[in-house]
Amino acid sequence: MGDLISSLLFQPPPPTYLHPSRHFWLNNSAGCRIPAFFIERPNAQVTILFSHGNAEDLGMIYDWFNDLARVLRVNIMAYDYSGYGKSNGSPCEDNCYADIEAAYRYLREVRHIQPEQIVLYGRSL
Repeated sequence: MGDLISSLLFQPPPPTYLHPSRHFWLNNSAGCRIPAFFIERPNAQVTILFSHGNAEDLGMIYDWFNDLARVLRVNIMAYDYSGYGKSNGSPCEDNCYADIEAAYRYLREVRHIQPEQIVLYGRSL
């Protein structure tokens, strides 16, 4: 039953980017490898961690978030869900949780961003 629900809920589009030169890779706790990007603004006090919509991938949102980061003077991180874009794995609820946990862990452990400076933002899913 879970596979049927997942196939109805998660509908990843074909990847919209060929070469993930703007992206780096994260490994989630489910063993999936997912691409992400981090747009850094000098002296930013806030970092937005964005979870994209169901019919999107990183290629569709990068340029818009690059402009938004500049205008708002914030850092922005986004990632593809397992099974979306160039990631591997299957799209499902458990992998969604593992994906955002991997992104959050990156912000905390690699970028050393404090929890109170991270704003979770998403749409659709």
